[in-house]
Amino acid sequence: MGWCCVMKNLNFEYESADTNDVAAKTLRTLRRLGLKVIRVPLRMQGLSSKGDFGYCHENVNKMVIKYGGEILVGQYLQEYNDPNTIQLTDHSVWITPERKVVCLTKSNCEYDDLDNPIVDRKYKKFLEQGYILFVPRRVTKGFRGYETLPSTIWIKGNRISSNTHPTNPNLIDPYHFQVCALKNAHRVLHRVMNIGVMNLDKGTFLRDYKEVA
Repeated sequence: MGWCCVMKNLNFEYESADTNDVAAKTLRTLRRLGLKVIRVPLRMQGLSSKGDFGYCHENVNKMVIKYGGEILVGQYLQEYNDPNTIQLTDHSVWITPERKVVCLTKSNCEYDDLDNPIVDRKYKKFLEQGYILFVPRRVTKGFRGYETLPSTIWIKGNRISSNTHPTNPNLIDPYHFQVCALKNAHRVLHRVMNIGVMNLDKGTFLRDYKEVA
């Protein structure tokens, strides 16, 4: 399953993020890498607002099976107090049958992460503003079989790194393997982590997903 740095022809409704959301320097850096930042509304009410915490990929896949649409795979964008530091973390959102894009996993933003107060504040800000900042990477009709997702990526100054092991993509390494200069960013942007076969029967969200609406 291949990955590209640039997603062209975004054939769904979306709003681009701007300098009210993201530092101008961050937007410039990501554009240089061929990455686009969009606003994805958080579904705040109803069934589709109740996605299980930590299971965004499974949540969206169940919605696609039951109600149609597509999965938009990409990464949360988070900036840190240091304006030179950017983190991109794997995430999936739903492209509805009406071609609107929405995040089903509000629970990720509601979770109190006491061990990571900086990250916790970023997610709480998403909740307050009603949308997440998202970098789209790939559209799929659904996860089937052995799956890969984009690695978590850090950009600091003129360096970029991934925490996926350089020789075994099944392993996540906390010491940020695969560090390189931004000019060689393709070496990191294409890296994926293998997560195997998704178990869609995890969690409590949409337990009747097999019963097509």
